[in-house]
Amino acid sequence: MSQSNSNNDSSGNGDTPPTSSTGQRNESTNMVQGLSDTAQTIGASLQAMQTVLVGNMQQAAQMTLSMNKMMEELVKRSLQISVFADKPSNSTESSVYRIKLRVAASNKSPIPLQSAHVKLWFWPQQELGEGNIQMKVASIQKDGANMTFEETIGELPEKYDDETPFIQTLSGVCVASGATTEAELELEIDKLQQLNGCIALEFSSPGTGQQLSVSHRFGIHLLQFADCFFARDQSALEDAELATVSGTLPVTVDIARMRTLFRVPPVDGIDIGCLLVIRTHEILFALRVAAVLPGARTATCEWLATKRTAESDSQELMQRLVEELSTLENNLGQACQK
Repeated sequence: MSQSNSNNDSSGNGDTPPTSSTGQRNESTNMVQGLSDTAQTIGASLQAMQTVLVGNMQQAAQMTLSMNKMMEELVKRSLQISVFADKPSNSTESSVYRIKLRVAASNKSPIPLQSAHVKLWFWPQQELGEGNIQMKVASIQKDGANMTFEETIGELPEKYDDETPFIQTLSGVCVASGATTEAELELEIDKLQQLNGCIALEFSSPGTGQQLSVSHRFGIHLLQFADCFFARDQSALEDAELATVSGTLPVTVDIARMRTLFRVPPVDGIDIGCLLVIRTHEILFALRVAAVLPGARTATCEWLATKRTAESDSQELMQRLVEELSTLENNLGQACQK
């Protein structure tokens, strides 16, 4: 009996010891949890590093973009494209209206321009009405010219169209830093007309390769197509018979301006009776000085014209000439910027 009870006590009161498999599971769970925590920490660190890296890259890209824009603006401000106008010596002997244009591209930036292009547009200042105007523009070839334009013949466009320049350079133009590149053109039209013009210098950005341009608009005036000169009296005009144009008002002109525009010799004065002549192959006008006040800067003139000119539709033409005489700069050499 006592042995039986002893066995029962032994089996009922003793604790079951932990098995080795249970301990291994606990260790695995702890290890997995540790690895998970480590992975989360590493992931958070990588994400933070990525955020910082992306931010730095965006900041660097923005700085690069800003620097490129600053450089582009510097280059554009350092470029100048100009047009100068001059009458050929035989402008009144031709059956068309002809003018020389000198195109100059100056680069004052420290960056040379490569493969730039120059484009020109022309259109009338007034509506043409009936009929069209034929125009021809071609390069005047010179040895060693860096800027050469294609010859273009066609109708004068009625208005400005950014997509279709009338004439442009044949190939890329190089303008070195601190240099000026020039070209001469000859423009012909078959009817006397005031012209608007636009010139553009197009080039690639040295930083981004994006197409950039600098441009300005200018005007070509009636007086720039005509031969304007000074005559002491009508005898200097050979066989031209001039008469007062009826229905016209006196014109007041600035004496200093007229001396330059009409090439009055320094030894000559603008006195009563002298003539300021405007002549083309089709028309001949003259402003005859009628009055000059002592010490005044202006003179009062009256219109004279040949019979053929007076019989033509000359009133509108004279009005345009008066406007040009009042507003043009003293130097007719440069096509006026607008």
